Amino acid sequence: MSSTTTDTHRAAISAMRKRLARWELDHLRQLAASQEEQLSAAHDRIEILETEAARAWDMADAMRDDISRLIEELAEAGKQVGLTVGGQLVAMPTQGAAA
Repeated sequence: MSSTTTDTHRAAISAMRKRLARWELDHLRQLAASQEEQLSAAHDRIEILETEAARAWDMADAMRDDISRLIEELAEAGKQVGLTVGGQLVAMPTQGAAA
């Protein structure tokens, strides 16, 4: 093989390696950009879910406080509080009431 042919092959291989390196770098940049977008969207979703969870806990605390207050008020009025099978809070009839 002549030195000119060998030099041509080396140049071609070198050019192919450079093209592959550029392609690989472009591919990695696109992948990194895509993953950054996904991560940003995940962070946004986490923030929304944390806000919703905090709101749900606040509502549950408020409901618990309201129910406790209702039970106290009914107890002061001489009533007992019961819970139906369906989960409804009800005032029970006073004991000794006519059957």
